[in-house]
Amino acid sequence: MSNKILRRENLIGFCFFIMGELLWGFYSVWIGQDVNWDQRNYHLYTPYALLHNRLSYDFLPAQMQTFLNPTLSLFFYFLSTTISPKGVGFILGAIHGLNFFLVFLLSHALLKNLTVRCGLALSFLLAVTGMYAPISWTELGTTFGDNVTSLFVLVSLWILVRNSEGSIPRRDFYLSGLFVGLAAGLKYANLIYAAALLATVFLTFLLWQRVIASIVFMSLGVVTGIGSVAGMWMWRMWEKFQNPMFPF
Repeated sequence: MSNKILRRENLIGFCFFIMGELLWGFYSVWIGQDVNWDQRNYHLYTPYALLHNRLSYDFLPAQMQTFLNPTLSLFFYFLSTTISPKGVGFILGAIHGLNFFLVFLLSHALLKNLTVRCGLALSFLLAVTGMYAPISWTELGTTFGDNVTSLFVLVSLWILVRNSEGSIPRRDFYLSGLFVGLAAGLKYANLIYAAALLATVFLTFLLWQRVIASIVFMSLGVVTGIGSVAGMWMWRMWEKFQNPMFPF
């Protein structure tokens, strides 16, 4: 691919990035402040309890969610206590809009064998389709966290497919596992993606002589990712309840 075409693709990708950030950020402000039940129940309380050491004093104010890892909600807590609601809405919408750009990158990597114009057009349409999915659309600008942890899952997939024409280095298997591990550590429901990714790599490269090494490197990445964002909380649950996954 010539440098001229490559520069044009990078410019178009950058334009899509800016467009997605502004579009979803302003749309989040337009639809208004989020008042979902989870936010009222524990998205503000659990980071507050972590920062003020309330776990040993408050008696189940958020029911079982009192004991969920509060790391994902810390960012929202700091935003909501420092800037205006409209500012919070724009920032959350812009962060969620990163999914648009990542789906575009992922699609473009998978469609690299098409002509430049066709690959860019289809990648754009797939990114729009992904953002219009029911959960993505309804959770835009909210505090549920699915539109945030999805960023790590998409990056994990992109790392594996960006060099699909050649051999995937072990470093990429580790990085892919690391990002999906971050998603799982921030929200335990994402463990299913870590398991699915490991199974996919095993089945895809079953006849490859380095399949075991690839699984080991990816597993190390998953463990590192989970440990970096949930390790301290899991240890705290172990100290109190002898169960790092409490209340599950």
